[in-house]
This record gives sequence, structure tokens and C-alpha cells, in this order.
Amino acid sequence: MIIDHPVVGKLRDLQSQERSGCLLLKRRDESARFFIQQGRVDAASSSLAELRLGQLLLKDGLIRTSGLRKLLRKAKRSKRPLGEMILHVSAVRLSAVNELLCHQAFLIFQRAVDYDFQVESFDEHAKEFSYPCRIPLQALLLGMARRCNRSVDSDASAIVTLLHGSPEDFAQIPWDAREVAVLSCLRTPSSIADLIGRHGLSETEVRQLLGTLQLMGYAEVSQSAPAEQEQLSGQPPLEWIVPAVNGEFASPRLEILKDQHSFISEQFKSLKISLNGLAGDEIPQIVGVSSPFMGDGKSLVSSNLSMALSRDLGRRVILVDCDLRKPTAQEYLGVPQGPGLVHYLEEDHDLPPFSFMRRFHNLYILTAGRVADNPVELLSLKRMRELIDYLRQEFDAIILDCPPFEPISDARILAKLTDGMLLVVRSGKTPYVCAERTLKSVDPDKILGLVLNDVKPIVFNTYYNYSYYYYGERGAYPYSSKPRPKKRS
Repeated sequence: MIIDHPVVGKLRDLQSQERSGCLLLKRRDESARFFIQQGRVDAASSSLAELRLGQLLLKDGLIRTSGLRKLLRKAKRSKRPLGEMILHVSAVRLSAVNELLCHQAFLIFQRAVDYDFQVESFDEHAKEFSYPCRIPLQALLLGMARRCNRSVDSDASAIVTLLHGSPEDFAQIPWDAREVAVLSCLRTPSSIADLIGRHGLSETEVRQLLGTLQLMGYAEVSQSAPAEQEQLSGQPPLEWIVPAVNGEFASPRLEILKDQHSFISEQFKSLKISLNGLAGDEIPQIVGVSSPFMGDGKSLVSSNLSMALSRDLGRRVILVDCDLRKPTAQEYLGVPQGPGLVHYLEEDHDLPPFSFMRRFHNLYILTAGRVADNPVELLSLKRMRELIDYLRQEFDAIILDCPPFEPISDARILAKLTDGMLLVVRSGKTPYVCAERTLKSVDPDKILGLVLNDVKPIVFNTYYNYSYYYYGERGAYPYSSKPRPKKRS
């Protein structure tokens, strides 16, 4: 089995001990390295040319040969890894580099297992990366188990029991939508017959998914359930079943995450308080964020506002990227693009909505998934309205990142599903006539307010008492790093 391989055993020991360093593997003249930080794989490299990051970039069409040569020269001069140089000069989208680095680590891991690489050494001196992948061993094992495509051939009456079923184990693994659906059914021991047909899954699909879990050592198939197995009833908590992402590749423009005490972060906190004030103690449950025209910054506002709301204790928040023409939530939050809303709306199976979500800290995310060919038709489906009803039951605050009102009609469909709309207007950029038409096209009772974006901070020109905002050598307030100088008499 995969889990019994020596390389897997070494990585498991490093992860359980939370050790940091560089693991060197060798086979004849070929070598591979895994850079480990607190037990997780931050990056991987190989002496094999076809597994180097540059070749993978070319293969995926993310960069041209001439561009790659320039980046390699810059990386050599600055003594930076190629991946960090790509991100430093923004040559490739952040989320694309994240997925590629994770894919590279898996390919190297796969080759090390397939060709029986030997553990050569482990250097305790850990190398730090600006954008670490933070891949747990379970994620690498999942890819290998999927590739094996093994099916469970036991009788349909056989009982499937989850092993090692702690929330920390399952939430850190990038399950796909079908795997999440099956896991949600296994909160209590279930027979294979009970799983077949659940959520519209066929017998072949169920047996293959169970084979994946079995290869990873997460499921046991037997003729009877163990007597000591804890019986858990009801729907599984979202914290247990929705895969979590580490957010290392979140955009620097996500200010509320980058520096929660900055001037911009404080403005989003003020926006949160203003929304609370509109309805007394609670924010309107479903808030749509849109703009009169493209490029006004509504997605950036949606992401920052969602993150600000998710910091409230006891409040469950989800961000839904409903811009099916130009989705960007995955770019700001550094999460995989799919599965997402388009996949849920087009899904032939009856998979539950949480199968398509991801979790970033306390914020749940339903990305668009991909660009849709028929966004108006998808957003008009009954399935979309049913999704909104489901979210109302599970979440305290739902932020819909809506498309702009012009020149398309998608936002008008979504506005009807919300409790209120926030309109983002970009200072000096949004045409006045577009803003005027948008205000006329939206129900006035649903307009919660306008957000003026891209405004330079003017607090330094006000008469605030700057000494109030100064606190020690490193202030927790964003307005000043030094006390305001006294005026000369």
C-alpha cells in the first residue's frame, strides 16, 4: 500500500514531530528534495529537467520561452528561487503559481514512490519561502490514491467505518466535491448499499471513492461496525467537512489579512459597523456587492468585507463569487478556482452545497469555479434560489460578489435574491452616467449604501488628536507612527 512506503513513512514522522529542514531522496544519479516547515512541504525540487518549475510553466502555457529565460537570469542575479521571482515580478497569477507548485510537489512525490527513491539525509536547517505551499502529507497521498483508481469489491452489505476521524485530519485535505459528499455520509458507519444512490452517486463511483479512502488509511470495510464506534447523528458540522486552505497565496491587496491595523483595514471595520447599524444588532443576512461599471473594485471590497465580518466571534460568514464572467475571489483569497458555483449549478448529481466550498480561517468561500458560457441562464435557475435558501440556514452573513450592473444584466438577477446591495463607486473613474443608471435600476429599498473606492487617506489633514493614535514604539493604530509635532507659538 502507498502508506507503507519508506518515503511516506519518513514524511509522516517529520509531520508528526513538526520538524523543519530539507529531506534529500536519491535513486542512482537522480535526486529529489522536499523542503519541510513544521512537518509540511513548503516546496519540492528535482534534478530531473522535466519536473523543474520552468518546464512545467512552459508545458501549461503560463509563460513563453523568452519570458522564462529573462526570469531565470533575474532569479540567478538575485539568488531567489524561480517560483519566488515569478511572484515577485507578477509574471503569472498568484493562484496559478500556487496550483503549479502544489502540482510539482505531487509529481516529485509520485516519482519518488513509484521508483523507490531512498532517504539519503535530512538537513535540520530549514529554508524559508515567501510563498510556502504548506502541503500536508495527506494531500500528497490523496493524489496517489486517486491515480491508483482502486475500487472496493466487498459485498454491498459490508460496513464502511472512518478511521482517524478528527476535524483536523479531514479539513486539511483538498477533497473534491464527490469525496466530501461521501465523507459526510460516513459520519456514522454505513453499508456500501446505503451509500449507493446517496447524492445521486452510482455504485461504481461509490466503490472507487471508498477505494481512495481505504488506500489512504482513512476507511475500513468490514462485515460489521465496531461496537465502540461513536455514533454521531445529524448533519456534519461544516468545520469538519469543508476543506481548509492555508491562505499563504492570498493577495497582498487583501488588506484586512495583511495588516488588520492599517488605515484601509480600519475603513472595512467601519463599513462592518455601519452595516450593523442599518438593522440594529445584526447585519442584513444576504448582502450583494456590485458596482455600476467594470474595474470599480467591487471584488476587492467583497473579499475584504467578508474577511472583516468573519473575525467576529460566533458569526459564520461565506463569500460567494457570483461574477461568472470574470471571477476573481480565488485570486484575492489564494484558494483553488474549483470546484465552485458553476460546477454546483451544472452538477448532474445531487451533491450538497458544502461539497463545493472551501474554508479560509473562519471565512467560507464558494468560488465561481470557472467562467460560465451562459451566466444569465445559470443564475436564473431554481437551483440558484435553493442554494440561497440553504445558505440562509447555515450562515449568519452571506456576501455575494455580483457582476457590475453595466453592460450586462446578471447583477439585476442577483439583486432580487439579496436583502440589500452595496454599490462600489471608484473615485475619479466610475462614469457619472453609469452610476445614475445603476441607482435607477435597483430597488431603492435594497440599496444599503455606496462605498467610495480608491480614495487617498485624508485623515492626516484633519484636526484629530494624533497623540491618541500613538501607542508606544509600535502603534496599534494606523493613522500615525509618531506623535503629532507641537505647533510653534
